[in-house]
Amino acid sequence: MNTKYLFQPIIYIGRVGAWVLIGLLALIGLLALIAALAQADFADAIRTAQTIVHMLDCVSMDYPEFVCDGVISPAVIP
Repeated sequence: MNTKYLFQPIIYIGRVGAWVLIGLLALIGLLALIAALAQADFADAIRTAQTIVHMLDCVSMDYPEFVCDGVISPAVIP
């Protein structure tokens, strides 16, 4: 019985191959992190746009004389 290794590797890739594999896994993890952050920023942008539309809708209902065709009248903006 070979007691040098508890588990025998299926293929031998060597030290360089192992470092390349580790690098690729790190790169994949980094890309996944960037994608997750991009989605979070996109969701925040959508939420902000929805908030602005909601606020404009509230202002147009409360003060219809200051909103014309979905745009705040320039006379209101200082």
